[in-house]
Amino acid sequence: MADHCVTLRFPFDASDLDPVFELEEALSEAIESAEAGELDGNDVGQGECVLYMYGPNADELLRVIQPVLVTYNELLEGGHAVLRYGPAEDGAREVTVALPNT
Repeated sequence: MADHCVTLRFPFDASDLDPVFELEEALSEAIESAEAGELDGNDVGQGECVLYMYGPNADELLRVIQPVLVTYNELLEGGHAVLRYGPAEDGAREVTVALPNT
């Protein structure tokens, strides 16, 4: 069951999306390797990038991706993560956390 979500939000104003795609690939590999869920895609525009990851445990997702986040700390500067504990339609609890080294 993939009811939990981790959303990464960070400033992004560049036209070259290669750094976002590289980050997505690294996150996806870490998540799949740990069997913690999946990266579901991105939303880029209006000076921001948002990445969506889903799995059965938001805390585990964050734990699994933290080493990747540290590697991409320059890209993620000024960003944060939102952890949602349950389905959005159920009004699940959300927690916002600062990203490592940002």
